[in-house]
Amino acid sequence: MYILAPLAACSETAIDPFFLFSPLNSYRCECSESTGIVRCNKAGLTTIPASIPPYATSLTITGNSIPVISGPMNSSSLLNLNLANNKIQVIENSSFDLLPFLRKLNLDRNPIKFVSRNGRGFIYSLGSLRELSMIGCGLGDGTSAKGNRSNVQSLVYTLAKSQLGSLKKLNLASNRLSSLPALLLDALPSLEALHLRNNTISEIPQNLFLKTPELRVIDLSFNRIRTVAVETTEQFDKLASRHSIKVNLTSNPFYCDCALVGFISWMHQTRNVTIVKNVTYKCTASQSGPLSGRSIMNLIPKYLGCSSTSRGTGLRLPYAGLVVIIVVLSLLFVTVMYLNRRGIARHCTELQNARKGRVEERDRPCVALPYSEVTSTIS
Repeated sequence: MYILAPLAACSETAIDPFFLFSPLNSYRCECSESTGIVRCNKAGLTTIPASIPPYATSLTITGNSIPVISGPMNSSSLLNLNLANNKIQVIENSSFDLLPFLRKLNLDRNPIKFVSRNGRGFIYSLGSLRELSMIGCGLGDGTSAKGNRSNVQSLVYTLAKSQLGSLKKLNLASNRLSSLPALLLDALPSLEALHLRNNTISEIPQNLFLKTPELRVIDLSFNRIRTVAVETTEQFDKLASRHSIKVNLTSNPFYCDCALVGFISWMHQTRNVTIVKNVTYKCTASQSGPLSGRSIMNLIPKYLGCSSTSRGTGLRLPYAGLVVIIVVLSLLFVTVMYLNRRGIARHCTELQNARKGRVEERDRPCVALPYSEVTSTIS
């Protein structure tokens, strides 16, 4: 049962840590010691509490106006922290340093400007973090708080310098991201789910998933992806060789030309990759004919005006393995022949000599015996 009360009522002890807040009576929160949940929704907060009830495992502070988070929050029991929709712009580096067991951090719908000093950011010390959600934080807009790099660049730098080796879920949906730095995920080896829905991403970097072998869910729906390169489908297949994966590319404006043929062929042939609602993928434009609105799964190369050469290029993915095998076997054959060239030459010489001897014996003329010798031989 939740009790609507000032934060002071969230503690059993007479000396309440929330007396540190001022003015105390302006904070009204829902608290439950039995469940460990504390909620301060639309409580009129202008700062984040420096002390948290010792029993709290989940703290939700939403719908307030807290432009800056400064000074460390202190709790050794807090597992989930929800700071969504608080108009947060700046989070100082030390803000989460005293939350050693935090597993989920929600910063959705805050216009955050990244601050990174001395090679670290505000998530640097969150080594236990499993889920980080930053939906609608405007990461694709403007520059960081220091003004010398974009928010996206600062995000990449912060992730790279942080101790997030245990992070499994990253949600960056609705951030107006127009591009993805190739190094975005390099420091997240345990990542299992990547959500990039509702951005303006136009292409997938070639090595984006190179260092995320555990990735299982990739959501790129509602972006501006016009084509999917063969190299990208190869990345998907490499991930799928370890475990099944799910890829969501719905509501992207695919441009139907020969460059898309390889992706179409791959979708028909892949087995371990679940392509979410692929029958709904449609052409928005094409280089040949009125294909707008047509399902790309039903297209064949001739509809796209592709020559046999371009079809071969577009469809090279299914035969890539066969080509590699043929090349390797050819090189192996040439190597073996080269290493045994003397023995082969000697064997060929012996065969030639043997054949020459048989030919000479066959062509030798018969010698007629004198009649007297024939008569004496008979008698």
